[in-house]
Amino acid sequence: MVDVTVGMVPQRRAMAAAAGSSVPAPLACRALVDTGAIITMVASVTLSQLTIPSEGGWVTILSRAGQPAQQRPMFLVEISFPTNEQLICPVASWDELPDPVTGHAVIIGRDILERTLLVYNGPTGQFTLAL
Repeated sequence: MVDVTVGMVPQRRAMAAAAGSSVPAPLACRALVDTGAIITMVASVTLSQLTIPSEGGWVTILSRAGQPAQQRPMFLVEISFPTNEQLICPVASWDELPDPVTGHAVIIGRDILERTLLVYNGPTGQFTLAL
């Protein structure tokens, strides 16, 4: 798990400010690094709180073996990491987040991981994520 913030991309913040709309502050979230996830997902409730509009695209997601595939809308967000590095990336909304056990509201998938260096130290159970 890693702490991140999720917010509007800079272009949307500028457009909202220019239109005189309030710009919601980025939200602090817990994120699960999932090397099995093809795409990064953010809790639908988080995206609603940020008033981030859908980009119009859809992605098909298989959440669990034996479960039906789901069509999920795509959103463009800025994800900031504890190192103060930001990534602008498309994400899918996910209604099953935040997770009731771990509380994570973001799943970081391979679409982000392919732009990073992920090192997992098995004996200590810790990982390093370098952007």
